[in-house]
Amino acid sequence: MSRLQQSAQSAAVCGWLRPRLGVGLILAFAPLPDEVILWPLLESIAAQGRLALPRVDGSLLTLHRVPHLTSLRAGPFRLQEPGPGAVVVPPADVAVALVPGLAFTRAGARLGRGKGFYDRLLPLFPATTKRIGVCYACQLVDSLPLDDHDMPVDEVVPVWDGATLAAG
Repeated sequence: MSRLQQSAQSAAVCGWLRPRLGVGLILAFAPLPDEVILWPLLESIAAQGRLALPRVDGSLLTLHRVPHLTSLRAGPFRLQEPGPGAVVVPPADVAVALVPGLAFTRAGARLGRGKGFYDRLLPLFPATTKRIGVCYACQLVDSLPLDDHDMPVDEVVPVWDGATLAAG
C-alpha cells in the first residue's frame, strides 16, 4: 500500500470506530508501521481518560491505563508500550478491545504475529467486552488456517475498496 492509501484507509477506519467505542475503557494498541494508523484516535481516547494499552510482560500482555501518549516507551518487538509507572487495569474493566492482526476473515478469525499474546489475552475478557479486529482492506481474507488456541474477534472493521466502509 502507498502511504496515501494507508492514510486514507486509516482515517476511514478511525471514523468507523469512533461511534462504536461507547463510554467505557478502551484497550487499543500502539500501531506498528504496517498497521492501521490509530494515533489520532488514541490521542482522543487518552484525553478522555479511557485509554489502556498492552505491555509485554514475559509471555503475557498486561493492560495499563495511558493518560497521554508521551508516556509510551519502546518495548519488545518494536512496540510502543506504557512505561513502568502505568496503572495496571484488569481485563474485566475493558469495554472495547481493538485487536491487531496480520489478517482477518469477516467472520472474525484472526492471524497474529505468531507469539500468541492476543490468543492468551482475549479469553480473559468478560463476554460483555466487544472485541474488534482492526485491519486494512488488503488484510481481509476468505479463510485462515486455525489452531485450537486461535481466538477470534467479535467483529472486524468492514473495509473494502480502498477507504470505503460499510454504512452503519
